Amino acid sequence: MPYQIATAVALSAIGGLVLVAVGDWRLMLALMAAGVLVGLGMMRPALLVSVFVLVRPILDTFSASELGGVSSANPAGALGLLLLGALAVVLAGDRTFFRPSAMWPFVAVLAVSTTAAAHSLLSLGATIGVKPAGELLRLSVLVGIYLLAANLFREPQAARRLFVLVGLSGVVPAAYGIYEWAAGTVEVLPGYEYSRITGTFSGPLPFSAYLAVCALVLISARDGAMRAWVRLPALALILTALVRTYSREGWVIFVIGAIALLWGRHKAQVVAIAVVVAVVVAAVPTIQARVFPAETGSSAGEGFQSYTWRIDNWEGLLAKASEQPLFGWGLKTTTYVNPRAPVRGAGVPGGGYDAHNTAVRLLVEGGVVLLAVYAILVVVIIGRLRRIQRSRWELQPFARTAYWLWVILLVIALTTDDPLEQSATMFAVLALTGGVEGAYGRWLETREGPAEGDR
Repeated sequence: MPYQIATAVALSAIGGLVLVAVGDWRLMLALMAAGVLVGLGMMRPALLVSVFVLVRPILDTFSASELGGVSSANPAGALGLLLLGALAVVLAGDRTFFRPSAMWPFVAVLAVSTTAAAHSLLSLGATIGVKPAGELLRLSVLVGIYLLAANLFREPQAARRLFVLVGLSGVVPAAYGIYEWAAGTVEVLPGYEYSRITGTFSGPLPFSAYLAVCALVLISARDGAMRAWVRLPALALILTALVRTYSREGWVIFVIGAIALLWGRHKAQVVAIAVVVAVVVAAVPTIQARVFPAETGSSAGEGFQSYTWRIDNWEGLLAKASEQPLFGWGLKTTTYVNPRAPVRGAGVPGGGYDAHNTAVRLLVEGGVVLLAVYAILVVVIIGRLRRIQRSRWELQPFARTAYWLWVILLVIALTTDDPLEQSATMFAVLALTGGVEGAYGRWLETREGPAEGDR
């Protein structure tokens, strides 16, 4: 603790000198906020994690900025660096560090990804720029929030609070998305006849996935974690925005998750959800078109959305992956080697389409080696959560939510999109996973004999 106080005082003094020397009030405000966050990371790392969970979705648009880019700042990346600093403080402390199940698989993912990043830089050099380094930073922050949540939210009440924070973190992005809708500030995307809100996110797909995760967390928070007068309005706001994203990915995540979470004890609510969904699909033509897309003459719209397009895209990328099957082409090279590209990106380095499939992307960027370490990571996490959610303990409903989130995201990752690249969603899911594992570990330490699900 003394070294933390000394460091905080030194940083405060340096910050004060900088504030005196700088005349731009915006920079001064940013430096003051950074100083506060640094202090939180050193003195109250759990509070910094809570701030990260709430603030990170609001900054998702800025996370698209390249690491070290000159066009704009990257506050999302800076917040991630602060989180890694908090992890260093926790590791340097005198507390017993809890090692969750996926810690070593995550280390393997980082090691192989570092090799893949070096491969990218050697093969593409200045063409790919700092994208591999930015991806390594993002992966490190994913590991960081998982480990921090597992160690700082081990008490049951703290773990419940983490779920509440994640659920409520979707309120501001949802409200901003609804404001976009009401104000008519969202442009109609090429190939569509309607606008799709994006909120504080870079696109409707990551926005919808995050809203769906928050909605499912709010459903699980009914078990003693949040009062109904807070939870129900927040859920209504988030679901309204989710519908208006017109994203089938987000809709599928929510519907499947709600059925999985409610079917055992609340079958009437499942039936009510099914009825509402059926009525909305039947009554709203634009939603009906998204659920049952009709063939139109728009190759830009239906062609991009259809499974035919995805299969063709995967075939092209798998053909490129087969040229370097063991180690792939390097981290963040998918859009550089993809033979398929939108008209606006044809011939432009990095102008190809994304993979829209986690397994395909991993094969392209890291070969079978990177795919194997990720497969081990996912199997370990889902296997551990499956055992935890089968045990009869006080946070069983929350463990069930974390388990089903991983199962659904895995299905999405292998069929329609790449949720692993949706940073805000993965930060939230990994925070919940770490919190559940840490709380379960503490529960096992305070009871005699193995839990029912661990026998």
